[in-house]
Amino acid sequence: MKKILMFFFITLGFLYSQRNPSPLLIESNIVYTDSVHNVYISFRLPYKYLFFVKENYSYTAGLSFTTEVLDKENETLIVRETSYQNITANSYKDTESNKLTIEGIIEVQLKSGKYLIDPIVSLENTNRSFKLDPFELVIEEEPPLMNYVVVDNSDSSVMPISNYGGSIPIGLDRKDLVIIVANPNIETFPISIDNNNLLSELSADYLGKGGYSIIRDKNNTIFSIDDKGSYSFFRIKDVNFKFKEYEIILEVNSGKLSDTLSVPVILTNKPESLINPKYALELISIGYGEETSRKLLREDEEDYERLLREFWDSKSKNEGINLLEYEYYRRCDYASYKFGNSVNKNGVYSDRGKTFVKLGKPDDVKRYYNDRKEAVEVWYYKASGNSFVFIDNSGLGDYKLKK
Repeated sequence: MKKILMFFFITLGFLYSQRNPSPLLIESNIVYTDSVHNVYISFRLPYKYLFFVKENYSYTAGLSFTTEVLDKENETLIVRETSYQNITANSYKDTESNKLTIEGIIEVQLKSGKYLIDPIVSLENTNRSFKLDPFELVIEEEPPLMNYVVVDNSDSSVMPISNYGGSIPIGLDRKDLVIIVANPNIETFPISIDNNNLLSELSADYLGKGGYSIIRDKNNTIFSIDDKGSYSFFRIKDVNFKFKEYEIILEVNSGKLSDTLSVPVILTNKPESLINPKYALELISIGYGEETSRKLLREDEEDYERLLREFWDSKSKNEGINLLEYEYYRRCDYASYKFGNSVNKNGVYSDRGKTFVKLGKPDDVKRYYNDRKEAVEVWYYKASGNSFVFIDNSGLGDYKLKK
């Protein structure tokens, strides 16, 4: 039987987990051909984890990403490839960015079989190298009935792939989910979606039938649909708003054939204060009272993650990402770093921090010294007409709210 173009995403649990997200994202794509198949291993790392060196008015950094492909049965080396990537940041602020990323891709050709991929990362401007845990790559004799790819929001048939380690992202960055079914005669969306026992009926655009390819274009990995294959393509737009932060189950039935995929859903750019469920429950005390927080924390610690979700689901009924929760902990992150001082190391518990978490960024801030040479800050909120006066009585940066 003729083998048609297809690829398969590998989710790497050791690179990204819900509780302890790693900044390095890797995903593997297989494009099936008649004999030797094309395997694409892409990687992405935010600028803030690189080591920059200042050169004149800019900052430079880089990394090398090496993959050793081993035969899983006897662990003999099949191929070893390295991608070298260098970037320049125009400002120090950019070097601290979590959104700007360095990324690249390695292409190797492999026959059907089972392999181990052994990745190594080396940071330029340092002598540091990181040997990551190997992961399994399986190339079947035939491509699976169903697959998917996350791409940048677009109406084009040529779409940049968004590397989230094989996961579907939820967040504020607009992303689309393209679902590929190995049957060219399907023109209606045949896939049911189960997101934590919540069945979804989502509209999907039919993109047509054909084949596709993966190419590297400058800094992007491109998913391109063409007319040279036997697949049906569907697109769910703005998938980043569609699901909760649980695994989803995709199921497709095509005649006598059926297929099921389990796909993790992750919150992108997750606020740091939301990563640890216990700490996130403690922070609820700022906006919703000490007793509310204490009541939740009295439960078993193994239930904290579930209790956290239930609490915020009760406050906001967003279809996918809980925008109220996201904004609350984004404010906690900002307050923690911005308003820390020698008295309150964690600025979220300072008077300014608590006010910021409850009300957000003030519309205007005025600063001056009073008659006692104490530093004063006045925050103004135009919509409510309220203002808040904070005074640094100690001279240590510990501003107290004037009652």
